[in-house]
Amino acid sequence: MKKFFFLIAPILLLQACANGLSTLSQEEKTRTLHDIRLGNIELNCRLTCTGTWELGGHDEAKKLYAARDWEHLGLHIAKMGYQSDLTYFYLGRSAEEMGAHPAALKYYQIAGALSTGSKATLKCETYSDCDGFAFPQDIDARAEALSIKSTKKQQAAPMEKPESRPASAKQLPAPKEPVSPAPPSSKPSAPAKAPWIIPPPVKGD
Repeated sequence: MKKFFFLIAPILLLQACANGLSTLSQEEKTRTLHDIRLGNIELNCRLTCTGTWELGGHDEAKKLYAARDWEHLGLHIAKMGYQSDLTYFYLGRSAEEMGAHPAALKYYQIAGALSTGSKATLKCETYSDCDGFAFPQDIDARAEALSIKSTKKQQAAPMEKPESRPASAKQLPAPKEPVSPAPPSSKPSAPAKAPWIIPPPVKGD
């Protein structure tokens, strides 16, 4: 009996992983996608989720990423809740491609903290080739790109125009101020690297 259980256990885990998204109602999917865009998703499962992740969850994430199916990738990662630098990176990519850049930056920062932390079990390189990614370099590159986009967006935002005065109002000439020499030109400094964010604590392990 025990031998039979160990034979079918991997099959059951794979089936549970494959049916994970189908068990979500449309309302749950909508709410989860909303939470992903707000940066509210926390991946805090480790030991109890390792088997499901390794026996099918990881391969499914790779397929969704390769297919650029960003919504289902985010739903899959959020549904599993498995905490690692790779899963937070995938969650960040999902949020970024859905246009939720602040949330994506948050997920990248958590991924970077896990990738550079002291716990080897939270790093994908301990178990695999990280799906071809080089961590933390690729995490840092995406976080930096989002920071630059955010800075450019703020600089491009239109400034508020001053209130116009009635034509009949008399305007006195403004006092002239001494003109100071312009400072020497210099290249614009690169935006500061965003700090990593401490990941949420693991529950139940």
